[in-house]
Amino acid sequence: MTQSPNPSALPQFSQLTIQGEDAEKFLQGQLTCDVTKLGLSYQAAAICNLKGRIEFGIWIKNKPRSTMMWSSAAIVQMPYKLI
Repeated sequence: MTQSPNPSALPQFSQLTIQGEDAEKFLQGQLTCDVTKLGLSYQAAAICNLKGRIEFGIWIKNKPRSTMMWSSAAIVQMPYKLI
């Protein structure tokens, strides 16, 4: 998982990239969307805690060999704690 803030485009948001052959399997069940059906355009989703409660919202899309997520820069460290 890599974090790539882009301060020039959207300073209030930060990008996380999930890579690897098990990335889809890893994310499935932790998000409120079906990761297997993600396309190339962004979709709204949320990350849940272990009890299934929503912690915060994200925008997510598939790319070849990776999954990209955008979230508020103020809470960007939270996915590392939850996932």
